[in-house]
Amino acid sequence: MPIWIELLVSLLIVYAGIVALTVPWLRRRRRLRALQLRREASPARKREEQ
Repeated sequence: MPIWIELLVSLLIVYAGIVALTVPWLRRRRRLRALQLRREASPARKREEQ
């Protein structure tokens, strides 16, 4: 097998590993940010109701 094919396969494996590790981290960050925004918006809603 030519060396460039082996390099390409190894790069794909590394890329897949990086994606597999970062996707859950990004989802958690997005969920935490959504919770923060919801928490910040709730006092404003309470003021509007009064």
